[in-house]
Amino acid sequence: MTVKIPAADVIRILEAEIGYQEGRSGGHWNNDQKFSDQVPGLEWSDWQPWCNTFVVWGAHKAGDRRIVPVTAGCALAVATYRQWGRFSYYPAVGAQVFFGKGGGTHTGIVKKYDDTYIWTVEGNTSTSGSPEGDGVYPKKYRRDNSYVYGYGYPKYSHAMDSADPKWKEDGVPPAPPTGGGGGSSRPPRYQASINGVVYGYGATGPHVTAVDKALIKKGFNKHHDGDGYQAGPEWSDYTTLNYADFQRSLGLTGDDADGIPGASSLKTLLGTLPGKPRPPAEPEAPAFPGRKYFVLGAKNAHAKQLQTWLHKGNWGPKYQVGPSETMTQLDIDKVKALQRRWLSALGPADGLTGPLTWLYAWEVANGKRRK
Repeated sequence: MTVKIPAADVIRILEAEIGYQEGRSGGHWNNDQKFSDQVPGLEWSDWQPWCNTFVVWGAHKAGDRRIVPVTAGCALAVATYRQWGRFSYYPAVGAQVFFGKGGGTHTGIVKKYDDTYIWTVEGNTSTSGSPEGDGVYPKKYRRDNSYVYGYGYPKYSHAMDSADPKWKEDGVPPAPPTGGGGGSSRPPRYQASINGVVYGYGATGPHVTAVDKALIKKGFNKHHDGDGYQAGPEWSDYTTLNYADFQRSLGLTGDDADGIPGASSLKTLLGTLPGKPRPPAEPEAPAFPGRKYFVLGAKNAHAKQLQTWLHKGNWGPKYQVGPSETMTQLDIDKVKALQRRWLSALGPADGLTGPLTWLYAWEVANGKRRK
């Protein structure tokens, strides 16, 4: 039996990753990401396309990965939803949307939908339109877009909030949250990233407090939980509703006044936009500690670090036990295999680790050099 998980929990968890980016090597994004290693059974899928793994990770973090098909492949996920009798050509809140031929090209989770559009959060995608995905982003599509193939309905703790007129399921969809002093329409729960800073339901930090304070100062504070609207570090449904009132005061309408900030309205509210974060520094290999740490029989932490890189790079004979802190003949043989690959640079292939062998082992293990 699966754990009872609402769609809102999975959406919130995935939205919190908006802005995350995978690793880079050789001037390209390389599919090295954190999600595979955190999903039991999908650890092998690191360095592979990871859009479906991202969805499974969200379900796993919410409490039970089995509410969605536990696979790294979109086509297999589609087939599994069909076997479950939970596939539709109509969107639903929290549904897993599939793209491309047979649904096997790409996937994400639907945050909301209306008669014309779906809004999603997706991993292994981009904002540039490039087929080379690089991170987690919110997206928007027309429902009649030919790229949209269909939808899998996860096994949530409630009936799906679905547009499918023929969909029947025990239970009822989750009730829309109320808006405190201002009505009962359900506010959207997707997020927007502005200069790398995330706004929208579930976002946290001093930048959210700044929005709250500015809304209160301008008089947009009628939506609350009954105890008045207070400034705080977490973006709630009430923040969204009050921000939507502010957007409408600017003459915005429709999706531009749904309570999720755009750059223009945010700058009008705050007087400035958050600064763009600095790109993360490229990782560098640790300094070479010295040749004595890698001779046969040496025992130290540096030896284990080298062995870990050799193992990840799949050099030479396989470990039966290890890596360890002791340099054995098997480790020497693994070093020789690495040296033979780049004999002109690392030769002779004598199994002795010098600064360049140390660097090459690190580069291959970290996707900086193709094997």
